[in-house]
Amino acid sequence: MPRTPTIAVLLLGSLAAAQAQQAPSPGPSRSAVDSAFASIEALVAKIRTTPPAKRSPLLDRLYERCDGFLRIHFDDATPAQRRLAGVTWLQLSGRAKDRDAFRRRLAALLRRNDLPPDLARAARRYSAQLALGPGRPAPDFAVSDLRAEAPLRREGLAGRIALIVFWAAGNPSATVFVERKIAPLSARFGERPGFLLVSVGEPGVGESPAAQRAWADAHGASWAHGYDADGACAVAYGVTELPYLALVDAKGKLLAIGPGWRTIRRVEALLRERLAPSPASDDPPAPTAGD
Repeated sequence: MPRTPTIAVLLLGSLAAAQAQQAPSPGPSRSAVDSAFASIEALVAKIRTTPPAKRSPLLDRLYERCDGFLRIHFDDATPAQRRLAGVTWLQLSGRAKDRDAFRRRLAALLRRNDLPPDLARAARRYSAQLALGPGRPAPDFAVSDLRAEAPLRREGLAGRIALIVFWAAGNPSATVFVERKIAPLSARFGERPGFLLVSVGEPGVGESPAAQRAWADAHGASWAHGYDADGACAVAYGVTELPYLALVDAKGKLLAIGPGWRTIRRVEALLRERLAPSPASDDPPAPTAGD
């Protein structure tokens, strides 16, 4: 099943690239920092040559090394080291053995004013993700509508069950997901008065409202499409990979939220349950006077 690559896979190339971007070590005072970061790079290199089925313990170790690097060396690390160790730590945070400790460390990270921009954005997304879940209010948002002048807003979903799909036209996992999973849901439930489907396109390299509208038109994706130009909607919903789903009930509470490929079965079950025709709709019409 196509899915967005994990951070460990993405880092295989990015750590090596970042090494070239780092400023030269100014002296012995940085030796401990550089040595600790080199151990992270060495572990990533080992993961690169390890079969996927055997990577799990190495990914656990990578999380622990990044965690230790941030606790001990953050103040003396270069921006590139902070960014890569920090983002890796966040994206492997599901492997944290002490979730409370992870929450405290994340809160402390967010209080800093010297985070590299990429790390700050990622930290805000993971913080939002921790605060969201079934039964919680869906965050407010406003994104530009690709087919209308008025923006798409969360309050505009009120009174209907709404499925929000975060995607990008240049993300193969997201486009396959939209074609295989979302389009069939639209065909089945799209005409129900109590249902609304909204895609929220994310910005990125090669992404634009025109590109996303062109993809949607070419693939018959006729439901509502918005464009999250500054990424604020994705941050509010804790989107950490694409595709990503949020199912919201008629009162604005979350029914389900999470990565698309892992959440779609739950969403499908909830839609069948919530939008199923009532038994009365299958009964013959009552006779009228004079029949």
